[in-house]
Amino acid sequence: MPRSGNSSKKTGLVVSAGELVEFGVHSYLRGKDLALFAWTPHRLPDPRNLACTSRFTLADGTSLPEFDRFGLFPWEEALSRVGKNLARILVSIRKAAGWG
Repeated sequence: MPRSGNSSKKTGLVVSAGELVEFGVHSYLRGKDLALFAWTPHRLPDPRNLACTSRFTLADGTSLPEFDRFGLFPWEEALSRVGKNLARILVSIRKAAGWG
């Protein structure tokens, strides 16, 4: 499980580990695995209030946030907005969870 508050780097949210459902670690890209969790609060946060403080640096030295925008989407639309590797993982999680 992640440390409490680990999600704050990517979203600005602070979520305790006890509020998360673990979906495991998945092979994402060559040399990069992805640990996924579900959080089901009574009320979802407004995406306009989320901010990513985790950054990466381009070869030219430009620093960019790992996420530059957030949104809430129906499942099928969300799958069309992510890359093929993430979509593959999300589809497998959905099937394993019996969500469709």
